[in-house]
Amino acid sequence: MSKSSIIKIIRIVLTTTLLLLGLFLWNEERSGLLVNAIVMGAAYIIASYDVFIEGFEKMFKEKEIFNEATLMILASLGAFALRFFGPDHNEFFEAVLVMLIFQIGEFAQEEAEEASKRRIAKAIDMKDEIAVLLENGVKKEVSASSLLKDNEIEVVLGKKIPVDAVLLSGEILVDESSLTGEATPIRKKEGDKLLGGTLVSFGSGVAKAVADYEDSTSAKLARLIDLNAEKKSKTERFIDKFASVYTPIVVLIAALVAIVPPLFL
Repeated sequence: MSKSSIIKIIRIVLTTTLLLLGLFLWNEERSGLLVNAIVMGAAYIIASYDVFIEGFEKMFKEKEIFNEATLMILASLGAFALRFFGPDHNEFFEAVLVMLIFQIGEFAQEEAEEASKRRIAKAIDMKDEIAVLLENGVKKEVSASSLLKDNEIEVVLGKKIPVDAVLLSGEILVDESSLTGEATPIRKKEGDKLLGGTLVSFGSGVAKAVADYEDSTSAKLARLIDLNAEKKSKTERFIDKFASVYTPIVVLIAALVAIVPPLFL
């Protein structure tokens, strides 16, 4: 588990503890209300400071005034403000709960994404693999990342094929599930293409690299995973777009509800 994940778990636990404590201390007496506000305020700051940072960064750096973070900030601060207009409900609790649920959802999503990336990266990672290079009939152990096109390599049972290659001799069964999802091992004979990052599950042979390691299937997938981690998902882009429309509409309606009725009633 990453350091950021551990910090987020600690924040969630602290927020939950203070939230329950604030609920326990809630009463309508002046001193009780003050203590409740302090405890809930501390819980709110712990749960929401990164949301505020994200909201301001999008506002001033990316010029996105209305976004997902803005929506969460307005909703929670609105709940806090409502507490001062009447004693009927403990809106401090609701304000903190909004942020707490949001953070739990964000944590679950991030952990699921990271776990998926780790599994894929582990399945295709060749950085620590040793390849058996054949030069004039002599075997030499080298790092998989140093292999070049036309190098001849030995493919053996229980080892990953380090680079995209063509089988020159021998007959093997290859487990390609790490790349294609195919659970059944595929039989490969002389002349068949082998994908880098796949596992030899039976037999052995000699193969010739058809590409440098950097241009092999496993290396390209590893780069794709890193690139994808830096980009927003389709869902995230939709949420940002939705929030940019939904937030100002809700704020406008709320303002009208607060201002117009008192003018006539």
